[in-house]
Amino acid sequence: MVIAAVYTGAPCSLIENVELEIRKQLPGAVVRIYTDPSIISEVTAQGSVGPKQAKRLIKLYTDAAFAGADIVYNICSSVGEVADAAAPAIQWMGAKFVRIDRDMADYAVQHGKRIGVIATLPTTLEPTKKLLLSCAREHGVEIQLVDALADAYGKNQSEMEDLLAEQAKKIKDQVDVIVLAQASMALCEDRIAQVSGRETLSSPRFGAAALKRAAEELTKSR
Repeated sequence: MVIAAVYTGAPCSLIENVELEIRKQLPGAVVRIYTDPSIISEVTAQGSVGPKQAKRLIKLYTDAAFAGADIVYNICSSVGEVADAAAPAIQWMGAKFVRIDRDMADYAVQHGKRIGVIATLPTTLEPTKKLLLSCAREHGVEIQLVDALADAYGKNQSEMEDLLAEQAKKIKDQVDVIVLAQASMALCEDRIAQVSGRETLSSPRFGAAALKRAAEELTKSR
C-alpha cells in the first residue's frame, strides 16, 4: 500500500508524528512525502488560499496519483477546501483521497455541542471551523464553536505547548471538547487535555485510522 503524504510545510517533528500514527495502523505501508512549503508561507501571508497556491497543491496531488499512490493523504488543514475540491478528480485517477482532519471533526461534533478550536494560524482556524460546521450539518446537530488563536506558529515545542495551554485554560469552561486545528499541534495534545480537563483531539491519529479504512476498502475492491 503506497500512501502519498502531501504537506504544505513539513517540519521534521510533524513528519515523524504523522508517520508514527500511520505505522500504528498500517505497519507495512510505503509512505512517500510530497511537499511545497511555499504554499503555506504564501497562504499565511495573504490570509487565504489563492489560485496560484491551489494550482501547486493540486499538482502535488496529481503527481502522487500519476506516480502510483494508492492513497493521497492531505496533511494541511489550511487548504482543506481545495483538498475537498480535488478529491473527486484524484479518485477518478484510481487513488483514494483522505483528509487528515475530517474524521476528527466528525468525532468532535458527535461528542460535544460546545467545541473549542485552537490554532496558531488564522488561515487554519477558519477552514477548521467550516469543516466542523459542515460535519454538524451532516449529522443534523447544532454546535457552538469557541475559537482561540495562539501566537505559537514557528515556535519550538516547549514554547508552543505553553502558549496553547494558556489558550486552553481560557476556554475550558466554555467547551465540552477541544479540537487542535493543525496536525503540527498533535504533540501538545496530552498537555492540553491535562490543563483543560477536556477531551482534546488532534488530527494525525484520526487521519491514520481513516487511512486504514481506505486501505481496507481498496484491498476488498481488488
